[in-house]
Amino acid sequence: MKKRFGILTMIVVIILAASTTMAITAGYMRAKYDKVSENLQAQEKAFTKMAEINKLLRERYIGDIDETALNNGMASGVISGLDDAYAKYYSVEDYARYKKEQQGKVFGIGISVIEDESGYIRVIRVIKESPAAETGVKVGDVIVSVSGEDTAEIGFVNACAALAGEEGTNAEFTVQRPNMTRKINFTVKREVITVPSVEYEVIAGDLGYIRIYTFDATTLSDFNDAVDTLCERGVGGFVFDVRRNSTGDIDVAAQVLDTLLPEGTIMRRAYADSEEPEVVVSDEAALDMPMAVIMDENTASAAELFACALSDYNKATTVGTTTFGKGTIQQMFPLSDRSAVSISVAYFYPPLSNNFEGTGVEPHVRVTLSAEQQAKFYDMEKEDDPQLIEAVRQLGRSFGTSD
Repeated sequence: MKKRFGILTMIVVIILAASTTMAITAGYMRAKYDKVSENLQAQEKAFTKMAEINKLLRERYIGDIDETALNNGMASGVISGLDDAYAKYYSVEDYARYKKEQQGKVFGIGISVIEDESGYIRVIRVIKESPAAETGVKVGDVIVSVSGEDTAEIGFVNACAALAGEEGTNAEFTVQRPNMTRKINFTVKREVITVPSVEYEVIAGDLGYIRIYTFDATTLSDFNDAVDTLCERGVGGFVFDVRRNSTGDIDVAAQVLDTLLPEGTIMRRAYADSEEPEVVVSDEAALDMPMAVIMDENTASAAELFACALSDYNKATTVGTTTFGKGTIQQMFPLSDRSAVSISVAYFYPPLSNNFEGTGVEPHVRVTLSAEQQAKFYDMEKEDDPQLIEAVRQLGRSFGTSD
């Protein structure tokens, strides 16, 4: 009798457990259905509103409608409605340009520029072997006119667009060179330019200095070439400079880190549609040399991961100021008309530290630049750069000799 009672009790428990599981599952499915239903209702309202606006424009608007501009504006408006500071709509032209840039290729004459305090355009970088380099444009040149128009009057954005132009055409501009009274006129043919994402040299006797401008399709190869070349020259340590590196591919940064870090986690990614984070790991091969990383408030995203991961593994001393604080991943989604949208799809985490979205990465050694030094950042000699000087000092060297 007791045995039958025990079996009966067990059956009842199993039935209760099954009922509980079914109830939980049903509750989960109901909540999921309600969410889907709510989303569908919201979508229907949005589509109805857009149809009403479109009908109103077609029937009552007094002007001519530029269909391309209207469609771009509608798409841009949808994306701007998200609470996502990094979401963006790309027109067909913008997306084509973006893909070129991600390959390290752009249309132009081969210079990087900023807006000068006077409102004119100042050249801060001339790409080696570019049309601009071959015709004699120099860092520090101030572009005062493009195609006969004063650059300060037409504005920085319009002036840059006028310089870029179409492949195969000529850019005509005038520069004022420091310490020269007369202006210099240039006619430079626009070409597809491959922009190196890495530059390097030997400093302070035997330190390898590697400046990483961005993390794009060419960076891993450029970085490996830089490290190999500098090691062949007998350097005893590395300074990696990721200041003002605010864009780039997080996966490329992870690939570069894989060459520097020992076996272990490089980063973790938490996607909205996944319960478990995706873990990216490095192999056991690592660069075993003293390192320092220089960063600043414009160091963001992939560059922040680069600095933080090296710090987490105690592979490098970080020098400079707190970074920007961008710890989210954006994904580009091409659309049927060859335009695209980019939205935030995941948070990423360094090997050991917390996500730094909105907070940034703190340096081991804080060194700030004065307002004057910030203004002359691209013109500063390395021996006059306080952040670089401190990074060199952290590696037991000082300026005085260079390659």
